[in-house]
Amino acid sequence: MSPVYPRSRWNLFAFGSDTILFSIAYSGFLNPTVIIPAFLATTGANTTIVGLVLTLISLAWSLPQFIGGNVLGRFPRKKPVVLTAAIGGRIFIPGFVILMSVTGGNPPGLMSVGLCVALMIFLCGDGFATIGWLDMLTRAFPSEKRGSYIAIWQAVSSVGILGASALVTVVLANNGPAFPQNYIIIFGCGAIMFFLSVVGSISIHEPPQAGDAPATTHVPWDELATHLLTIWRTDARLRKLASARVVFSFAMMAFSYFALFATDVLHLPADVLGQFIGAQTVGTMIGGLVLGRVADRYGPHRSIQIGALIMLTTPILGLLMSTRTWWMTSWLNWMYIWIYICTGLVNNLLFLGFGSYLMDIAPSGQRTIYIGAVNAINSIGVVAPLVAGWLLTISSYTVLFVVTLVFCVIALVMVFRLPHSRDNMVMASVLDQAQR
Repeated sequence: MSPVYPRSRWNLFAFGSDTILFSIAYSGFLNPTVIIPAFLATTGANTTIVGLVLTLISLAWSLPQFIGGNVLGRFPRKKPVVLTAAIGGRIFIPGFVILMSVTGGNPPGLMSVGLCVALMIFLCGDGFATIGWLDMLTRAFPSEKRGSYIAIWQAVSSVGILGASALVTVVLANNGPAFPQNYIIIFGCGAIMFFLSVVGSISIHEPPQAGDAPATTHVPWDELATHLLTIWRTDARLRKLASARVVFSFAMMAFSYFALFATDVLHLPADVLGQFIGAQTVGTMIGGLVLGRVADRYGPHRSIQIGALIMLTTPILGLLMSTRTWWMTSWLNWMYIWIYICTGLVNNLLFLGFGSYLMDIAPSGQRTIYIGAVNAINSIGVVAPLVAGWLLTISSYTVLFVVTLVFCVIALVMVFRLPHSRDNMVMASVLDQAQR
């Protein structure tokens, strides 16, 4: 029986408003490749500390999902759990803004620790919410339309993020507010947008499970490890997807340090950070509109492959800029604009590419287990920023870019070995037509 998608127009608005407002908050005001490293550097953190913080907040999002998939699978309705986890985590962002306001940003070390703790709790809640949210999204729209819908949401998000980047540029300019008022404004705007996105979450109509799929998946805790190993052994696409996703994370290891490279090594002014967010947003928009269409028509594995080819250019440009030859001075801004266009496009693939692929291959009754398992396995990959920071401590940006380039090549080979994610859907459609 073909799945039914009730109230799809309403859900298009509900999921869309949630996605758009959340993206503006996270990519515009709490951007982990621009804003967070810049804030930590302002408080005196070195590259190793920056890498440690980025790794800890990424682990806070991914690691709990080892059990999160089994927890969410026990609830027939995912929406109440999604709302509880999302709201519970987000209140710590305005809490950190209040801490900065009360302390005046002192001592700087406390600000670094406070931001790290706030982000870890926020992302832990968001990690749990993501499992249920993706499960609902999979049931809300057909696979062949999902990529286009995501692309539309990301395109609209991009316009909002461009506005956020313009505000960041003004706030972080030399004649803008001093520290900590500048970051109080930035993080405060992010907190407001996070809570506005909850309105979209509340508005979502959760569709029922398709066909005869069970509403819950109850795996006993003492059997969970065995269950996950069985899935790993029997599903080749899951193995290839999870492995490629980990290597892909290491291929992105330099992303969080391009901003520091620009200000600390190339001595570009701090207000270029807003331009970087703008360029990254353009990349997100282009990636969504183009790669979303590719994902719908040819499968998400094709969009991942195209993104991996484009990602290869970023460490190459980093190596060129690290030479700092005289002829390159007039091209620095343009090279950086391209790097952040690539950053936005590639980050886009984590949802549009890898996420869509996962939603395609996950069986209805095992979807939360699959989502939680793949996101948790990527805990291996989230140490990439820490490795990058350590490399910068013991060597140089040149070494970092070389290592990143090696991982880009390995990731490229792995994603080109991904099979089509919809083979089972095509077969199911054929069988369904034959039965009719």
